[in-house]
Amino acid sequence: MRASRAFSRALSVDEALKVLSGTLNGQASAESEFWLPDWPDDSEDDEPRKKDAEHVEFSRAEAVLKGADPAVIRWCFDHRQAAGRGTHTLASSNYWYVPMEAGGDILAVVVISFRAPQAAEDPVTRNLAEALIALGAQTLQRIDAAQDARQALIAMEGERLRHTLIQSLSHDLRTPVTMLRMSAEGLLARLSKGDLAAARTDAGKLLESTERMERLVINLLEMARLQTGGIKLSKSWIPADELFGMAIAEMGERLKDYRVDIKIADDCPLLYGDEVLLLRVMTNLLDNAAKYCPKGSVITMAARRRGDRVAASVSDNGPGLPAGNSQRLFDPFRRGRRENAVSGVGLGLAICRTIARAHDAEIIAGDSPAGGAAFTLMLPLVPVPEMDDEEKVLAQHEDDAEALPKAPDGKAEAASPDAAADSLNSQPNKA
Repeated sequence: MRASRAFSRALSVDEALKVLSGTLNGQASAESEFWLPDWPDDSEDDEPRKKDAEHVEFSRAEAVLKGADPAVIRWCFDHRQAAGRGTHTLASSNYWYVPMEAGGDILAVVVISFRAPQAAEDPVTRNLAEALIALGAQTLQRIDAAQDARQALIAMEGERLRHTLIQSLSHDLRTPVTMLRMSAEGLLARLSKGDLAAARTDAGKLLESTERMERLVINLLEMARLQTGGIKLSKSWIPADELFGMAIAEMGERLKDYRVDIKIADDCPLLYGDEVLLLRVMTNLLDNAAKYCPKGSVITMAARRRGDRVAASVSDNGPGLPAGNSQRLFDPFRRGRRENAVSGVGLGLAICRTIARAHDAEIIAGDSPAGGAAFTLMLPLVPVPEMDDEEKVLAQHEDDAEALPKAPDGKAEAASPDAAADSLNSQPNKA
């Protein structure tokens, strides 16, 4: 049955009601609309009070009829019976009110208006409509169960992430805090003894631990901000070499023990995206390479065009990717190595993927030609638009204004009306 197949493809309440409305229209020659119960959700246990029917209200969906009576809809909901035309309750009504029931719950009340008067009294037509309504109710029940299952999975995943975060922070935040305290104590002891050389060493350790703590906190805050769904992109065209240079500068002393090469293809287009967020991606990829590569390794930042994409990558000649599905490295709290010497909570690559998705881009982990790891951001290629004639005229007017002779007070002298007219008349006509 085509109706069954159509209902099986419905993934939301709106889709299911559209299918039911269209099927009733096509097979039963009836127009319909639906009144859905809105359950209050202000109970003490934060669960909808589905047993408290007194406080339920209704919202209309697929609203096409005029004059449907809310009091009759309420009666059908409370008594779980049909009313209106063709029934013993309000038989003089122009509409037929039918509760949609499944699993012991009234999921909606459907209001039906038959286009042909005789169809409203035809048992075959009414039985067909009731069968379609029952099928629609089963679909709504399936969708409701699927939504409950998704919410349960989301809650379980959230709990798992919280547990993982606590485990990660228990080590990765405690370690730099301990180092901060020890370095500060050592620095005070050296200064009290006048040992400036040793004090300088302790000061360096103190700074390193502080920077490590700062990176952890920044990643935690950045991930929390990105996952709120409030990302607002401020896109512009950015040269790859400029983006790479800013990322290297931001890393600062973190890269002092590594050689960083930049390779940009001659025909590489400009990157189009939010400069601040793309800088965060490149910085996190550089930090990831420095974290897992031994000192003296070569880190390569490259950019080139790949079809309708611009590929910006960070690769190295270090130990490479761990065995298994490399794309799992972008999951939150996923660590490439489990050694205690490697700091971090596993959010850097997750942040990169979130930013990539906000740009309709993707980020891929793979093997580097040098034998290490490679992470490539594939941004959509967006050509730089050329200035239209109007922009060129405005630009020319600005140049002309700057070229005007200056008055004694330093301001440009205003052109005469005749000169302004001549200037406008000299512009070429547009087709």
